[in-house]
Amino acid sequence: GDRQGAPRRAAAGPRRRMAVSAQGSGMLRGVRVLDLTRILAGPFATMQLADMGADVLKVEMPGRGDDTRSWGPPFLGGDSGGMATYFASVNRSKRSVAVDLKHPRGAQAVRSLASKADVVIENFRPGTLDRMGLGYESLSAANKRVVLCSLTGYGQWGPASEAAGYDVSVAAEGGLLSITGEPDGPPVKPGVAVTDMMTGMHAAAAVLAALLEVRSGGEQAVGRHLDVSLMDCQLGSLANIAAAALNPPAGSGQTSQSRWGSAHPSIVPYQAFEAADGRPLIVSAMNDAQFAALCSALGGSLAGMSDDPRFATNAARVKHREQVVAAVRCELKSGAGGAAVTREELVRLLRRNGLAASPINSVEEAFETDHARGRRAVVELHHPVAGSVRLPAPAIRAGKRGVDASKGTDGEAVAARWAPPLLGEHTREALADWGACTEDELEAGISEGWLQQAGADRR
Repeated sequence: GDRQGAPRRAAAGPRRRMAVSAQGSGMLRGVRVLDLTRILAGPFATMQLADMGADVLKVEMPGRGDDTRSWGPPFLGGDSGGMATYFASVNRSKRSVAVDLKHPRGAQAVRSLASKADVVIENFRPGTLDRMGLGYESLSAANKRVVLCSLTGYGQWGPASEAAGYDVSVAAEGGLLSITGEPDGPPVKPGVAVTDMMTGMHAAAAVLAALLEVRSGGEQAVGRHLDVSLMDCQLGSLANIAAAALNPPAGSGQTSQSRWGSAHPSIVPYQAFEAADGRPLIVSAMNDAQFAALCSALGGSLAGMSDDPRFATNAARVKHREQVVAAVRCELKSGAGGAAVTREELVRLLRRNGLAASPINSVEEAFETDHARGRRAVVELHHPVAGSVRLPAPAIRAGKRGVDASKGTDGEAVAARWAPPLLGEHTREALADWGACTEDELEAGISEGWLQQAGADRR
């Protein structure tokens, strides 16, 4: 401390329920994660770790916080001073620490946090952390076991590494937009930021692998610097489309993939149709046996079609796509000869015959299905300003240890632990918990503005 006498260590004070939960439950209990990310990919990665029980400290700029706090409307808690639902979607189960990284003492506080972390995740441009004294070499010198995960648009090295990269720009340059949309329409941005989300998933998986490596390596184990970029994840996630583009048939002259709307370039039928009541649904036949079942279930012009050599195999159906799709469309619009007029009736009919058929639901409808309710796909969390906040539940359902997951899940192994935090809600608490600041330093930081503490208490 910079006052006379011995510095006083910050007292953690009475624990809030969420702090106890952060320290004591989940598959990653005891793992400390310092989150220096903002926007979507990084926060999504750290939210997955937080839901699994890691103690995630989200470092934010005092007075402003993560940019997505203001990315609205819609806002929770009202347009004036509310929190954007965008921010809420990927920041639950974390503690917010408001520290000014540009202030020397703020940067030092973050370096102290990093020295005690198992994982540091950041999404600054390459070289930024080095200039703050938070690059991998500096971090590993103080904490040899630390795993540093850097998320960027284009990676830590390479011709475009210094370029800014955001979801839609990387999705465009990385080929995704060129294959998204209707065949006769322009390229279309997916309805959700899938490039960011895929990058967050890759980052979380890489962090878990690196943690396992460190923890199985004994006392001499050292961490790693993980280089995760939007572009690498976008290219790597093109899957079958990339494989086809990279391996065109000899002499075909094929140079790129087309846009197929809801259809599939390699499977027929596999796309959106309309029921007799005009409501949309997806119908697919993934193999020859399923196509035979589809023909039998819908009848009419499809009757016997699966025995015709022009349509008996998937390759043949792809070749004669227009005829197959027209026949399926006709029978669906006829309501399977009157046996299934509504969309719901068609879905039930096709599912009874072992086929994958699904209504095209709105987002609201998707969360109201019997299955979504049965799987408890929505969690309701209390927020001190917004009140009740409803969010998608964690996607993983973990069985109890040693028990088949179908016989019951462990509600603490993976859980939405508390609502997204207020800006700086846990600054005092978290810096004290991790031993990063003295009481004197906390007081000085708040009075000088390089720390910020929100006043809410959620007990």
